[in-house]
Amino acid sequence: MRRQREYDEKRKEERKKARRNEQGLTKREQKKKEKINIIKKLIEENPKIKQREIAEKLGISQQMVSKYKKELED
Repeated sequence: MRRQREYDEKRKEERKKARRNEQGLTKREQKKKEKINIIKKLIEENPKIKQREIAEKLGISQQMVSKYKKELED
């Protein structure tokens, strides 16, 4: 029983590591980081760009743009 539990825990850790990239990010976290970087670049290129325009370019909602912009400010 103890061996099985140790084996299960080891497999769980291996699967967890396999889901992450070199930077330790999951696919979802990596996509989020990429979108935040794109937003940052768009704002640098045009400081007066509207959230609606950014949302249309990225194919996300205006609310997500707002949320990502807040993370940039932190």
